[in-house]
Amino acid sequence: MTINTNAPFELVVAGFGPAAIAVAAAIEDAILQGNLPDSYRKKVVFLEKAPRTEWQGGLLLPGTNINHSEYRDLATPRDPGSQFTFARFLKERGNLYRRGAWSGAVGRIEWSQYVSWAAAKLKPYVRYSEPVESIEPASNSDGSLLVMRSSKRTYLARQVMIACGMETHTPEAFRDAPEELVRHADSYLYYRDGVEAQIRRKQSGPFKVAIIGSGLSAAEIMHDLLSRHDPNDIDITSIHRGMAFRHYDMSQFSNQIFMPDEISRFHGADMKTRRAIHAKTFATNFSGVDAECAAAEWNFLYERELMGIRNAHILDRHEIEGVQWSAEQVRITLKDVMRGQIAPPLTADLAIVCTGYRDTAPDRLLASMEGSVTRETDGLLAIGRDYQLRTDSSITAPIWMNGHGEHTHGIADTQSFSIVAHKAECLFNSIFGNEASAAGHQADRSKDSALAMNA
Repeated sequence: MTINTNAPFELVVAGFGPAAIAVAAAIEDAILQGNLPDSYRKKVVFLEKAPRTEWQGGLLLPGTNINHSEYRDLATPRDPGSQFTFARFLKERGNLYRRGAWSGAVGRIEWSQYVSWAAAKLKPYVRYSEPVESIEPASNSDGSLLVMRSSKRTYLARQVMIACGMETHTPEAFRDAPEELVRHADSYLYYRDGVEAQIRRKQSGPFKVAIIGSGLSAAEIMHDLLSRHDPNDIDITSIHRGMAFRHYDMSQFSNQIFMPDEISRFHGADMKTRRAIHAKTFATNFSGVDAECAAAEWNFLYERELMGIRNAHILDRHEIEGVQWSAEQVRITLKDVMRGQIAPPLTADLAIVCTGYRDTAPDRLLASMEGSVTRETDGLLAIGRDYQLRTDSSITAPIWMNGHGEHTHGIADTQSFSIVAHKAECLFNSIFGNEASAAGHQADRSKDSALAMNA
């Protein structure tokens, strides 16, 4: 298809989750500070498949928190004076003093409201309900222009960014089961009312739920279901491949892997070393719970047993061998890892898979230019330290990867808020460095000047 190249966008972004919102915030801050021309508000567009911004909307259970410092927000590490910091959000909402009256972690509900607040301030940049379908070179360009196709229209761009985030992962054994029988944890609050209707319709015996997974969402959903229903109405089995609800590795020293210095160290290692480091750091962010949650859940279940309530069962060190289903139930075949033999099958009215997410969007969006995309020897995308996807000489327009480089930039790159502001600063400087009349926060520039004078 021939594209009109008279007025391409400077940047078109696939996705408008936290990683992309942080980039939009950096652009808007630069415009407000006079470091970027106002015209860039019309030269940049973000395409989001969802109808609105709602961070972790399906898991906003009361009492849950974000498990990281509130200073690691969308903007503070980039510029504490930004219009998009969590402190600014609290100030505008009139909650700065009330929030400061206690020292607990920020609740997930309030953090989601903060992300939505920031997105609302950046609404002119984003087009909702417009999922991106593909990215490819413009046919009448020399590789210096790219086409991003959405479900509604086609965008011509000098640069593109992929910031789609991770996508829900359902194990293959469950993938073809009816939605009434198998659900993913990610959208729990959206279907919880439907589950309650199923429980009420159950005519004989308790409604049986199998929860698969060992992460925070598995523990929270089990707790929520047990708390909301009479013990005679529901029976829950929590299934784990390994030990049940082990702790995240959240010590202060381990937490250094979520800091900017780690990114350069990790990226500078060879591929084999990076893969080994990633495997060793997996426990800091995935398939576990924090100590507070583990203690609370243990005490909750223990107290119920003391009261004679035994409708919650922990089945650890069992692997799923197969899944079958009928019109009303799902049957799960399990292998007892300790005994090395098949265990009695588990029958449930509903299986909730708390099996996390996978980084599947980039390969799908880039499929049409596969021959031009550079990959590492194990097949994963090659991404430079500046977050630019490596391509051959036929593609000269930059393709930026924001939140898709866990294998090249470390475990903080995907599902952690820890470095979204830092990444946004790096990406802003790479994309707009020549256009911006100043880069970085004033305090950083003053420090750099002082260091230069003393050198």
